[in-house]
Amino acid sequence: MKILRRSSLTIGILAFAWVLAFFARSQTHHFTNNRILSSHEFHPEWECDNPPEIEQILSQPFHYFTYGGQSWVFLSEDGQWVVKFFDFRPTWYDAAKTLHLPDSWTHKLTDRQVRRREAHVKGYILAANRFRDACGLVGIFLNGKHIGERLLTITDPSYCQHRIDLSTCSFVVQRKAEPLPDRIHSLLKAGDSKEASAALSAVLNLVAERTALGLGDGDVVNFHRNMGFIGNKAIYLDAGGFIDAPEFLIPANAETEIIRSANLLIEKISK
Repeated sequence: MKILRRSSLTIGILAFAWVLAFFARSQTHHFTNNRILSSHEFHPEWECDNPPEIEQILSQPFHYFTYGGQSWVFLSEDGQWVVKFFDFRPTWYDAAKTLHLPDSWTHKLTDRQVRRREAHVKGYILAANRFRDACGLVGIFLNGKHIGERLLTITDPSYCQHRIDLSTCSFVVQRKAEPLPDRIHSLLKAGDSKEASAALSAVLNLVAERTALGLGDGDVVNFHRNMGFIGNKAIYLDAGGFIDAPEFLIPANAETEIIRSANLLIEKISK
């Protein structure tokens, strides 16, 4: 009986610990320092020029702001900038590398896994090279930051502070913008349907500019959430879904994409 009681107590403690750990992870959106450690190899073609003021921007603390499907977003102390750290969900291959296990003990990532892991980052490369201002991009460090100040103070979702080594992370710095749904809802609440229509028109004009550059956006589900405003200027908040789409250089295809985007806006915003 004693053994049975001890076993039951042990199981109960383990179950409680599991529930507690699950609750803690859900409250922090599963954020850990290890999840923002880049697992990419160095790619010279991912290097981008960045303005000198990036050092001033990154000299201040940042605190947790929100979480997207592929990244954690932190807001600067002055409220003008966001740092977006890409989420690197660890695989068995990553764990084996960390533990320095022999290559024969694990399979390397397949080409498909590598493509999926790099897709979001490559979207930002396209944005940096062709559509930088329209995405509010100020700093692009997809290979990490290796020059100047490399330590950033962040406060995570559980209000714990960390000093992050920026040379180990893939991240971008963007201007803080108001999400499109928030802009539309606030305008409609104020009874300003004219300005709401103008905002939607500005978004569609931005889509037209994107197609004119031969860029597509594969993130259809979150299209409305990926748009925002800095003042009255429409921008892309998230360029992770960008893909090379030379077919949009054909006017008829571009028109189809703009109409599709308009229908998506009507569907999403009306909910």
